[in-house]
Amino acid sequence: VLGGRTFEVDAWAHRDHTFGGERDWDKFYRWNYLCGAVDGFWFNAVRVRFLDATTPWIHVGCLWNGEELRDLSAVEMTVHTADGGTRQTGVEVVLTDERGEKHEIRSEEVLGVGSVRIWRTWLKDGVVRYRYRGREGYGILEHGYVEGAELD
Repeated sequence: VLGGRTFEVDAWAHRDHTFGGERDWDKFYRWNYLCGAVDGFWFNAVRVRFLDATTPWIHVGCLWNGEELRDLSAVEMTVHTADGGTRQTGVEVVLTDERGEKHEIRSEEVLGVGSVRIWRTWLKDGVVRYRYRGREGYGILEHGYVEGAELD
């Protein structure tokens, strides 16, 4: 319902569960979250760094290959940025699923960014166009960091 009017939507969707009272945003030094859907294939992957730039990245995620849900055993992610690392401009990611299959996904276009400041932390949700195996889809490239963080 929007403006008192009901609209029917027949589409793939993703619900973001990141906001809520349990999240202490200042504990994240840096992170990137990706989600996307490309013609029956969808994925979620995140990398988080706690404390400072010397701590290792933690990676988690999953994907739906059109037939089954698979855990990710590895996430290789390169986020391209501008403005001193504060604005995402694209991403290249290789997701290796639990069966060893590699999925190369790329976005070279950020269609828009919604920025939110929460205490000392910046959360920047970019809507992006993804490319996967010759097909196009859409999703989120989230770029987050604590002010003063060393950005690479």
